[in-house]
Amino acid sequence: MKKTKILALVWLAIFIMPLIMATKAFAAEFPDNGTITTTDNLEIGRTILRVNEPYLGSIQITSSISGDFSYTDMFGNDLSGGGVIVPEGDDLEYQYPIHMDLTHQWYHDNLNEFNTYYLNAENNSEDLGSYNVEIVSTPYELSRNRELTVYPTDVLTVFTIKARKSGIYQVWLGNLNYNPANVIVLGPNGEEIEFISDQLPDTEYIGGTTMGKYFYFAVFETGEYKLHIPTADAQIKIKYTYHKPKSIYMGKHYEIGPEVGDDEFNNPSYSMNVWSLKVNSLEKFYKYLLEFEYGTAVVNAFWNRDIDTLTIGINEGFNKILPMYGKGKVLITIDNPDFFTWVDDGVAEMNPLKYSLEFESIKATSMDPNDSELISVSKSQGVAARKIKISEQSILFLAFGDKGPASPSIYNLLGDIVYTGRDGLAYYPFAQVENNDYVAISSYNILLEPGTYYFAVYHSGSLQTEYIEITNKITPIGSMDVLTKEPDEDLNRDSYTKMNLEYWRDGPEESPTMPTYGAAYQMTMDENFWNYGYNITLSSDMNDTLFEYGNTAVYKNAELATLYDESPDQFTQYVDEVAWGEATLVPIRSADSGTGDCFFIGMEEKFNGVYIDVETPPTADYFSWDYWTGSSWMSFNPVSDEFVDETDDGNWALAQDGLVHWNSDAAGMVDWDTYNGPDDIFDNVPGTGGRDIYLVRIYCSTSLTPQPWIRSMRILKEGGFEGPITFDLDAYLLMDIDDTKGNDLYYTISEKSWDNQELNISAGGFWSVQVENHDLRFNHESRKGILFIALNNIPIFNYSGQFNNESLAFGDAFNLTAGVYKPSDNYIVQSYDVGDNIATIYAADQNLTDLPTDNSFSFNASELDYVYVKINPRNRYDWSQINLNVINGTINSARLIFPAKQEPWTTFEYIDTYDAGIYEINSTFEEYYSSGGFPETNLNLSMEFGFVSDVVFLELNASTTTPEELTIINIKVNQYDLPTILIGGEGFPIWAIVLIVVGSVAVAVVVALLIYKRKNPDFTLSLTPIKIRRKTPEET
Repeated sequence: MKKTKILALVWLAIFIMPLIMATKAFAAEFPDNGTITTTDNLEIGRTILRVNEPYLGSIQITSSISGDFSYTDMFGNDLSGGGVIVPEGDDLEYQYPIHMDLTHQWYHDNLNEFNTYYLNAENNSEDLGSYNVEIVSTPYELSRNRELTVYPTDVLTVFTIKARKSGIYQVWLGNLNYNPANVIVLGPNGEEIEFISDQLPDTEYIGGTTMGKYFYFAVFETGEYKLHIPTADAQIKIKYTYHKPKSIYMGKHYEIGPEVGDDEFNNPSYSMNVWSLKVNSLEKFYKYLLEFEYGTAVVNAFWNRDIDTLTIGINEGFNKILPMYGKGKVLITIDNPDFFTWVDDGVAEMNPLKYSLEFESIKATSMDPNDSELISVSKSQGVAARKIKISEQSILFLAFGDKGPASPSIYNLLGDIVYTGRDGLAYYPFAQVENNDYVAISSYNILLEPGTYYFAVYHSGSLQTEYIEITNKITPIGSMDVLTKEPDEDLNRDSYTKMNLEYWRDGPEESPTMPTYGAAYQMTMDENFWNYGYNITLSSDMNDTLFEYGNTAVYKNAELATLYDESPDQFTQYVDEVAWGEATLVPIRSADSGTGDCFFIGMEEKFNGVYIDVETPPTADYFSWDYWTGSSWMSFNPVSDEFVDETDDGNWALAQDGLVHWNSDAAGMVDWDTYNGPDDIFDNVPGTGGRDIYLVRIYCSTSLTPQPWIRSMRILKEGGFEGPITFDLDAYLLMDIDDTKGNDLYYTISEKSWDNQELNISAGGFWSVQVENHDLRFNHESRKGILFIALNNIPIFNYSGQFNNESLAFGDAFNLTAGVYKPSDNYIVQSYDVGDNIATIYAADQNLTDLPTDNSFSFNASELDYVYVKINPRNRYDWSQINLNVINGTINSARLIFPAKQEPWTTFEYIDTYDAGIYEINSTFEEYYSSGGFPETNLNLSMEFGFVSDVVFLELNASTTTPEELTIINIKVNQYDLPTILIGGEGFPIWAIVLIVVGSVAVAVVVALLIYKRKNPDFTLSLTPIKIRRKTPEET
């Protein structure tokens, strides 16, 4: 028995003692108080403040020496409102303690920019020494219905409510002067709680104070709630009341309020009604009736979304739909603060409240993909809901067309109409929304992941049954490759992805314009994606049926393009080089004399013009236009030939891009004829290769420099139209920013709209845009991206021949090309581990000529666009210093990239607050140039920051000064080994948690063996090997 007990004690020692030591070690490593010390080299002492949970409190500092105090973010930006100064003097004992409020309560495990601060104590006298730091607060626990009077001090006042039941908690503040926007309410898990604030009527008609200010919030999870109410008042009188919710049952009608003539009607009092609705499924909509017979109320609904609470006002009325945010309990408050109003001195008008309330769940019925349905909604029915199952990542086109004199309204939240449940929450996917200018149509192009999606319409309140036609079209997402493009390079349009945007064929006949179904293409973006751009091009030669006359497209490439050099009488073919979209430059005359040179353009059929993309224009008026009569050249006549040169800027021809056009059917051009023959220097005509060719020429009469060049040209064939085809185009470049496994959450990194655009013959039947101005980036890593495009407000006229306003549907899709491109991968990534060196001087105090000190890390950055240094810290969260020395190069821009885990509900707040973890730091560097100039051969830089992530990327855009020599970058990162103060609880690292689990299991096993041994003395335990066996009778 004694051996067994000893064995049990050994087992307990093995597992329990490390457990205790782990807990103590972790607590000792990160205490909740500390010391800041200033020295001769570091006259600004620092300590790290790590918030382990959302916190409300004050930083308290005591010392026997003076100082300036503040706390900052990771770049030294002040967060303390200017800080606190304790001047040098004899009364220091009366100056301390000093306090600074710390109410930056937003917290997230993976976004440490929100959780890490740096407390500074700067010496302002000759005395150096230490400052003691504690994190303190003055807590007051509130009791239900019991008023508490508090006199605030400079220590942050925190009120706590121990909520033991779910419901609405209403905090009463008397006539306190405060700003509700500054109030903070934190839940049991540190989540920020939304609340509603209001006040009761004044005690008197004139000059009276309010009968009471208040705010209220919803409690879904029981536990301790913390409140901070900033005020300049000397005292706070505060209490809270609890409102128990009353359950709502589907289909049950509720009538609440007094009848006319009742005592409560004649003498109403303040009331707060709280209702509870259980949302069991996101596959349903909840229709409600909320009508007030008399009185006015403030109506709000509260949702619990696990990560926080959400509050939104809801509208009264008949056949309304409750906004959907997630499954679980929804609390609805009907608040009556204006239960009376003053109409005269001493005369009050009573405002009693009576209302009807009823809820009904509406189940969505399935709608087939790529189908249309005419839906009728009677007033008694109220709501109709549909759902669509998406089997692959797609663009869902939804169109809602009103039918008849009245139509139902579309359920939406901030314009988004489709939602799907994910993790019990409702998500409203990214959508392009368009409302038709001519008829009552709303159309949506929505980017969707696989799943089931829900939408609904509700009766608008007319006296009759209402009708709406719903059309859906599912377009699977395609894929495209990311192209590589140099900054000055024009990619051939054939390398882009061809897109077919089909217009809504089932649109109402009375509408002269229509939207297209959206199209989207997915790609993989690499770590250099913020330098990506994209191009979208619409062209008439890709849309022949829009520009058609006798089956001959308006714009074609030239069938003959020849340059004649008068000296030495040489003909050179350029028909391939001038094709539209080609990047090769073509001379319009020779480089030598130029006088007498010609550029010939020809087609086998008559044509009405040439659109020219000019690269290098002439500098004088020495070009003219002629056409071939069959025997000689004839100059174009502006009147009889209806000749117009839009490349002439008012000074001379070919000065700008433009269309040179004429009327081939005009009376003056009846003598335009073909040529068929070889090169002929005497008649000055080019060889046609055995074809009958209609020719025009551009004649040069001088040799002035510079030599003009064109990029490409297009031929306007016979039979154009008056007026352009107009359209609106929306394009979105999106990126998947959700790091949660298996989920996609797309964020728009570039959103562009082009309205009232024209695809016009005078613009060459060609419309093109390039977008290169987005710079949102994530974590320096590869991610999925999507280019999403849709057209709207396209007139559906048939443009055959002259535009005559006949509304004939063109019956075809809009075709375009789109391409996403990146620069060449002219960058390197270098990994750098911070060594054991401890920083001993701040960047602003260094002799920058000596940087970056010995044992620096060096690498060659010659002729690179970007350099990325992946810095691995010695101490995470420590204050850190980067020292750089650049030889034969200039740093044009510098950024720090702090990788952070992205997930729904934190991503958008993170982006809005910290710009996706990307920081321009050009102005943060202390700089030194060897001879004071910029740029300069030798450049020394130094800066500091808080190391708040696992790694940090330093991005440098460097340029080489002397190409024949190497550009060398030397870097050294020092850390200060600052102490850490942990705020809001100790917490445990993963290894400690694992040890707790293993130790607990071991202890349980030992205890169980001891108990079993007492009841079964015949059992013994052997350790080699460990096994349990029963003693034999002989052993006994």
